[in-house]
Amino acid sequence: MAQDIAKPIIAENCEKYKIDSVEFETLTLGSLPPTFQGMKVYITDEKELIMEPSLKWAANPNITVVAKAYGLKATVQIVDLQVFASPRITLKPLVPTFPCFANISVSLMEKPHVDFGLKLFGADLMAIPVLYKFVQ
Repeated sequence: MAQDIAKPIIAENCEKYKIDSVEFETLTLGSLPPTFQGMKVYITDEKELIMEPSLKWAANPNITVVAKAYGLKATVQIVDLQVFASPRITLKPLVPTFPCFANISVSLMEKPHVDFGLKLFGADLMAIPVLYKFVQ
């Protein structure tokens, strides 16, 4: 599914930057599931329920992308992916019949923290401080 979403975006940008092709060689998100580290629940005077879970995911993905341009081929691998996010989930209005709410709204309370390693030709590019800050 991720590949299907990414393909048109990649194709559009390949033309813009004169890249011959960008393809996923491998794409798995690993075997480690996301975890909930805690949850705040707010009950208000209105008929609503507000939840703020703390979501953490330290993944072991195997994502390898091959880019070809100007007759050269570069293989980039994403490793050690970590995502920390605090979404706010609002169930409103609460109703007496299943599923007990009429609408659900999800928003992020703050910018999620995403950290990962980026390997090119076996070297970790994210170890370069200037590049790390640029990507972040």
